[in-house]
Amino acid sequence: MLTIGSRFGSYEVLSSLGQGGMGEVYRVRDTKLGRDVAIKIVSDGFGHDPERLARFQREAHLLASLNHPHIAAIYGLEESNGSQFLVLELVEGGTLAQRLKSRPLPVPEALSVARQIADALQAAHEKGIIHRDLKPANIAFTVDGQVKVLDFGLAKAVESESMADVANSPTMTLGGTQAGVILGTAPYMAPEQAKGRPADKRSDIWALGCVLYEMLTGKRAFEGEDVSDTLAFVITKEPEWSALPADVPPAIRKVLRRCLEKDRKRRFADIADVRLDIEDALNAVPDATAAVIAPPAGRSNRRLIAIGSLAAAAVIAIAFWSGQRRASPSPPAPVARFLVNVAPAEQLLAAPEDRDTVEGRPSRTSMTWSVDGRSIVFSAAEGDRQQLYIRTIDRLVATPLPGTQGGAIPFVSPDGRWVGFWSSGALKKVPIDGSGPATTICETTLLPYGATWGADDAIIFSRGTEGLWRVPATGGTAQAIIKPDLTKGEWKFLSPQLLPGDGAVVFTVTHTGFPTWEDDTEVVVHVFATGERKVLVHGGADGRVLPTGQLLYLRRGTLMAVAFDLEQVAATGGPVALIADVMQSANTPNDAFEGGAGQFSVSATGSLLYAPGGTFPPPERSLAWVDRNGTAEPLPLASRPYASPRLSPDGRRLLVWTQGDRNVWVHDLSRGVTTRLTFEGRNARAIWTPDGTRITYASTVAGAENLFWRPSDGSGTTERLAPSEGYQAPGVWTPDGRTLLFIQENPTTPLDIWTLSLDGDRRPQPFLQTSYDEEYVDLSPDGRWLAYVSNQSGRGEVYVQPYPGPGARQQISLDGGTAPAWSRDGRELFYTTTSSVGGQATLTTMMVVPVQLQPTFTAGTPRRLFQGRYGATANIRAYDVTSDGRRFLMVQQKERPAMRLADMIIVQNWVEELRQKVRPK
Repeated sequence: MLTIGSRFGSYEVLSSLGQGGMGEVYRVRDTKLGRDVAIKIVSDGFGHDPERLARFQREAHLLASLNHPHIAAIYGLEESNGSQFLVLELVEGGTLAQRLKSRPLPVPEALSVARQIADALQAAHEKGIIHRDLKPANIAFTVDGQVKVLDFGLAKAVESESMADVANSPTMTLGGTQAGVILGTAPYMAPEQAKGRPADKRSDIWALGCVLYEMLTGKRAFEGEDVSDTLAFVITKEPEWSALPADVPPAIRKVLRRCLEKDRKRRFADIADVRLDIEDALNAVPDATAAVIAPPAGRSNRRLIAIGSLAAAAVIAIAFWSGQRRASPSPPAPVARFLVNVAPAEQLLAAPEDRDTVEGRPSRTSMTWSVDGRSIVFSAAEGDRQQLYIRTIDRLVATPLPGTQGGAIPFVSPDGRWVGFWSSGALKKVPIDGSGPATTICETTLLPYGATWGADDAIIFSRGTEGLWRVPATGGTAQAIIKPDLTKGEWKFLSPQLLPGDGAVVFTVTHTGFPTWEDDTEVVVHVFATGERKVLVHGGADGRVLPTGQLLYLRRGTLMAVAFDLEQVAATGGPVALIADVMQSANTPNDAFEGGAGQFSVSATGSLLYAPGGTFPPPERSLAWVDRNGTAEPLPLASRPYASPRLSPDGRRLLVWTQGDRNVWVHDLSRGVTTRLTFEGRNARAIWTPDGTRITYASTVAGAENLFWRPSDGSGTTERLAPSEGYQAPGVWTPDGRTLLFIQENPTTPLDIWTLSLDGDRRPQPFLQTSYDEEYVDLSPDGRWLAYVSNQSGRGEVYVQPYPGPGARQQISLDGGTAPAWSRDGRELFYTTTSSVGGQATLTTMMVVPVQLQPTFTAGTPRRLFQGRYGATANIRAYDVTSDGRRFLMVQQKERPAMRLADMIIVQNWVEELRQKVRPK
């Protein structure tokens, strides 16, 4: 028993949270990371059983792999003063058991809670983990109402190998959990568990049925005077089905009966089927104007009330519009505004990597209308799952579009039958009504910067620096149709939109000058028949031409419009500001996502859909020394958007580049003097040569972002090293300074590792070229071993292989990894992992692996050094290590306010309002 205020390792005890299945649970302050967590201390009897303790440790490692928004996380397994304890996520919104003490839940709320529980179970079952003790006391809520399932799999973790039947198991109770409870809590145990038989995932399905029944009725499905009676009822009796409220849908009654089948062969076989049936029932709420899902305690009602208002107002607006159409063409239909939530998803996103940006906001347009204006399609994420959703405006929640997992940039076919999207390295399409599977149109590893579907059944999409490409919607090989002219400073072609008749395309052009992102873009139109290109707007992005004769575009998060002559294909008149604070992807922290895409769409029926949020300012960053324990010491430099710092070989100078202005700087650590080294183009990703006399970096000064070098003291001239039309980023020089390893982007083999020798003709040669991304390269101090990152496994992992070869590679990271760096003595290899914090920020964890270089390479087990909010950079590591390996030079990221990008706004009949402000000439 711990006392309040006592210290337990690095944790300060704040309060007792009660008794758990293995021992006491406390709320503690993590003094290292400055946060409150829960710790569960293993009871003495359990901790002194070596066999069970070893089993528990193995299971805890497995459970820590569960990363899901509806599962309370396990942060660590630690030991202090001879006691084992788990460090757990602290969930502060109360439990379902507490809520059910006062009343049953309304049907919509009960279904919403059950869906989240089922989602958590599905994630665990997919990893072979079953809960075995699911009950209301193990279901908690965050302060904003999200479900968190507690103690996942711990019942299995604490079970002794000898416990094969009930006679050998510890005592079970009706309600709470006592120390040592193994097989579950009696009222929620499946018949097979009650009979002492092994539990499987169908046992969890039974428990979910019991929990859902209790949420709907306010009483347990099976309850006797004692444990024996309760277990007998579980095996022999049926729940009191007549106790279910009259408004429980027939589909949910069927779900309950299938969950609570005593013969598990007749029970649901997979929790995913349960979740889908519950989602279908949620989507089929009969009275859309009244059946608003009540929020859990502590959640604001504002958003859900707004959703109910949307449904009611939408029905009224549509009815009014229809009546007006039948009666008379005048007056115009009324303009009405509604708030739309992305439920059942949690966050509007455009691409899987968007969650790793600081603000977790879309980098491409993620929403569109259906052709008939009755539905919206958007890409969003629920936890770690991203897909496309469709929602009719008279429904409270959206429905996932089957086959669109990982889907991004939705766009609709002119006939309204198909939704095009990008996922898993390909453009795809799926029937908008969900009546068929998704099919691949063409492969394209790069996430497009927008796409548009023409009346001729061809799709035009953007590949950024590679221009605009066309592919038949029926499938085929994509062909480049318009490419940027690097000699004119054109950098990327983005956000294409075909004009009516498909005779011209409007798109955004960015340039290599780049003093400020918003000032260096243009909205242009390209006429296919003549090849003529006109600039329509300077300093704007993401242009959309409406058939009513207006060109919409965004500038610094404000939706603007100019009159547009469709016959002359030209803008007329001056710009008019329409709506401020429209979400736009300019000024994102990671420059790889720059594109200026806006989160808005206008339907063919004249309604506007958009997400508020404006542009996001550049991140506030500072440089800091961080020791191996995570203690940070800021450098005396002003906050700027720093990236990828590098220490000079003698440790006296610091090389860094800044995002935003895209320049390279050298800072003298002893004198405190900072010198700017670049003055033209976009410059990034700078490294030292081994002797420290030169820097190598990527620059657009000659067009494409290619490799350059120059003296590090600011004297002399800049020299281009490896001219190419593709993007390049420096990696590392060999110890003798004669060969550079670098990254180069290629149309068919994404990112590859190349070499450039200063000897001979200086012709670059591919070193590692596959159909996957290879990046983040670093060489061991003896130059014999190359560390790099590849996504061949489906995620980034760190590998080591002989250099220059031949030889097989070895995987170093165990659960994802990036940005490897060797220690100067060659005895350690560092790398980082990243994780999203509530979808809003990124936590970086520094890992270390002991290695041996002689006589051959061997690697030990990775372990964590420290964790914090530190900046990341594409293709090149974002930190450096001192020569003694004791300190790290990191880019500290200032914490931002939490954002949940879950709201959109519909403006019904918005074009009526637009016509009054921007009249075509």
